[in-house]
Amino acid sequence: MDNPTIDQLVASRITAKRAEEAAVAHRRELDAQIAALMATPDKPEGSVTRKLDDGIKVTTTFGVDRKVEDKDVLAVAWPKLTEAQQKAFVWKPEVRDGELKKLSDEDRKVVSKFIVAKPSTPAVKLELA
Repeated sequence: MDNPTIDQLVASRITAKRAEEAAVAHRRELDAQIAALMATPDKPEGSVTRKLDDGIKVTTTFGVDRKVEDKDVLAVAWPKLTEAQQKAFVWKPEVRDGELKKLSDEDRKVVSKFIVAKPSTPAVKLELA
């Protein structure tokens, strides 16, 4: 297409998105099957590696996702935890856009020294009729 119209571009994007979704779903199915074959009951976390006959090396990494269930409860309990217990947690500062926008110009200048802002990738959303 030399000069495609918006209709042609949207139609092509829909086709590409459907193909992408099908490919991702298929890859995930294959990954699940490979992981099932590589799993070892005595090793719920870590990596398992196997070298295939054709020289391909397959490594499957098993893990456990852990997160704080209730940040407010942890914040209240924090002073009662030992230093060793506190080391099990990481506190990550986040920018709260709503609060940032409420700041005065002077306050915004102060906190802006600690913030990196860059344009995000534009999101394209199509709603099929």
